[in-house]
Amino acid sequence: MARFNKTEHLRRNIEAIKVAFTLEKEQRRPTPEELETLRSYSGFGAIKEVIDTRPQERTPANPDSMEGMFARLHEVLKANTANEREYKRYFDSIKNSILTAFYTPGQIAHTIAMSLSRSGIKANRILDPSAGVGVFGHYQHVFNPSAEVTFFEKDPATGLILKHLHPEDQVNIRGYESIESKYNGYYDIVASNIPFGDVALFDPAFSTHKDPIRRQGARTLHNYFFMKSVETVRDGGIITFITSQGVLNSEQNRPVREWLAGRCDLVSAIRLPNNLFTETAGTEVGSDLIVLQKRPPGEYAVTRRQEDFIESRKLSNGITVNNLFQELNRVVHTDAKVGTDPYGKPAMEFTHVGGVENIALDLQRMLAEDF
Repeated sequence: MARFNKTEHLRRNIEAIKVAFTLEKEQRRPTPEELETLRSYSGFGAIKEVIDTRPQERTPANPDSMEGMFARLHEVLKANTANEREYKRYFDSIKNSILTAFYTPGQIAHTIAMSLSRSGIKANRILDPSAGVGVFGHYQHVFNPSAEVTFFEKDPATGLILKHLHPEDQVNIRGYESIESKYNGYYDIVASNIPFGDVALFDPAFSTHKDPIRRQGARTLHNYFFMKSVETVRDGGIITFITSQGVLNSEQNRPVREWLAGRCDLVSAIRLPNNLFTETAGTEVGSDLIVLQKRPPGEYAVTRRQEDFIESRKLSNGITVNNLFQELNRVVHTDAKVGTDPYGKPAMEFTHVGGVENIALDLQRMLAEDF
């Protein structure tokens, strides 16, 4: 796999943000060159040093150093925001994104969209609730150019870039929890790489609901995105998310999996290699692709596969694993070893030596079998 160059990614991110501000100010479409600059934006998920940066009172000696780049970032934000409060909102949002902004390689989003299309699905209404630069919606458009695509992106800098990359689509620069209830049952496909973490969201339909499982869902990002999407997708519609392995592995998450299984059929669950995001975000983290299909109310047959989706177990070596992955035939990998998860707990680490292109080919084969 190509080596991740943190300084180069930071430079491209800053240039993309600058271009987005310029386009917003001038109220125009991007030129082909500006479009390429916007497309090169990769988020700040791998650039943890941004947490410790402060506006520099003096110009760093080397503008191409990390220190120089961060000074440039502050300069661009300050020059293009109306006041200190707005500048702080942009910068704080960038800092808050470093734990979750790991953008999906385009080949993977293309493989998912192509697999759905080949299975006979022609989606007319598509939602990406955590859009980044919008690769999931973009590749859905490839297979159905007339589709109505809606994006949500909470980070204002990323949202501004998204808006100018997809001017024909509906771009909402706000959190998914703000979507109006009139869109319940509206979408054919909800597809995304969703954020994860024990971060609570306030959504009255969940946070204050009498059902304790719905309240539990609002306390973690990944659970909320799944449960909320069961509401926004229509009966028979598809939810396809790349998410943290904790959704399936966590023993504490069992009630949420039961809730999902009571409303959706499991179409596919594929464990992805830890080095999937190495080229785009310079990180190694375990993730899963989970594809669900919403059932009409009252239709539910308990199957072995649904039971496996619900159950996880702790192995003798301390590793917790979902029953769907008792065997490794639904894990995209060439190598496996015992390691740790992002929280330092024992976990299997899967890697693939073939790069993103070959990861996509293995994923395509597994999805074809599952669909």
